[in-house]
Amino acid sequence: MRKAGEIPEAAQARRFGDYLLAQGIENRVEDTAGGAAVWILDDADLAAAQAALAEFLLDPANPKYEKHREAEATRRGAAREQELAHKRFVDVRARLARRGRPMVTVAIISLCVGLFTLFSFGPGPGAMRLYNKLLFASGHGRLLVDLEDGQLWRLVTPVLLHAGLIHLGFNMLWVYNLGRQIEVMRGRRVYAALVLGVAVVSSLTQYVWEGPYFVGMSGVVYGLFGYVWMQARFMQAPDLWIDKNNTVLMLGWLVACMTGLLGPVANAAHVGGLIAGGIAGSGPFLKRRLLASRRQR
Repeated sequence: MRKAGEIPEAAQARRFGDYLLAQGIENRVEDTAGGAAVWILDDADLAAAQAALAEFLLDPANPKYEKHREAEATRRGAAREQELAHKRFVDVRARLARRGRPMVTVAIISLCVGLFTLFSFGPGPGAMRLYNKLLFASGHGRLLVDLEDGQLWRLVTPVLLHAGLIHLGFNMLWVYNLGRQIEVMRGRRVYAALVLGVAVVSSLTQYVWEGPYFVGMSGVVYGLFGYVWMQARFMQAPDLWIDKNNTVLMLGWLVACMTGLLGPVANAAHVGGLIAGGIAGSGPFLKRRLLASRRQR
């Protein structure tokens, strides 16, 4: 929040604040000893607000600054949206509490944590052999050879392995937050099928793009995110929910990883998982819309 400037009369400052709000610039007006200060919530709006203030001070009585009704309508709309968001959040939490424990989610997290512990603290030869068996491809790096030998689990098991404690913690946090919603609201079978399907798609995408040497649940996490995001977007009364801040965080992290500044990251797995989850989440709604449009022709 940055100060655009001060106005000698508090009433004029509030009038100017209403004008800015009607123009889509969120602001706060605070009384001061010399009048009132106008604060801009978004730094990106500061320059426009300062330019508008300079113009306002030249002719504060101009009728174009009478925007009280528009500003009040904007405030009421924002308050309603905030109230609806709070209700949706509370409703999702209440439903999650009523419908039972997310056992598949707990099992996934427990398995990932258990394997990380096994392979991190003095693994013996047996543990290393198991680790190699869980990678996407064996030492020769040729997936088709492994699949011909019946090692189909390699399409999924790399998502259970993690390269470090931060890597593990970040992924498990999102698996719990997103996965338990899907499991409780859509059922364990749907959730398990979604996890397996996204794991295969994200792993194959990463393999085709960069090769067989990768680990981590992040591709599945982006698949769960894509599913919840699209379900919340397309359902009239969504029972799955992710707020705007976390949506921006997930998409921002995706872009940040692609810059290469964060080190080696399985970006293709992220993108593949996001697309797969997004299709799974939006597919039924898009199909119904397509069928409805055909009937109207």
